[in-house]
Amino acid sequence: MKRALFLLIFAAVAGFAQPRPGMDRGGGRVLEMISAYRITRMTQELGLSDEQIATILPRLRERDSLEIACRKEQSVDYQSLETELGKRTPNERRIGEIMTRMQEREQAYQAELERVREEIMQTLTVEQQARFIVFEIQFEKELKELINRVRGEPGNQELENENQPRRTE
Repeated sequence: MKRALFLLIFAAVAGFAQPRPGMDRGGGRVLEMISAYRITRMTQELGLSDEQIATILPRLRERDSLEIACRKEQSVDYQSLETELGKRTPNERRIGEIMTRMQEREQAYQAELERVREEIMQTLTVEQQARFIVFEIQFEKELKELINRVRGEPGNQELENENQPRRTE
């Protein structure tokens, strides 16, 4: 399962490194691929019924859309912030406006995420709710580790050695 996720992320990151016309620099396509994989794994690990899937799937897509939109908007403001800070005499008022806008957007995003999460939780049994919480944390951890691995960042020897042939002595 980890190997499949690694290959998916590797392909997405490799493709993302080569910008294509119509593809956003915010990684929307990468997030869509990860989202599809997350939904498949969640369905299996939580033992969701068809009815639950039909109810949860739109909420998960809404959550992913919220994340993509927020990242794009934050990215624009981040670039504006960098530009302003790179000036010989940065405009404090402009920096303050950008920072306020970013903070307000983040707060609104978090509130929307919580609303969507509550809607998802209402669809699940108590056991599935517990599995959902564990799944979300484990999936995010795996995702971060695999992204670091694809990027070649050190720090996770266990994952780096996972697919290496084992020596027999």
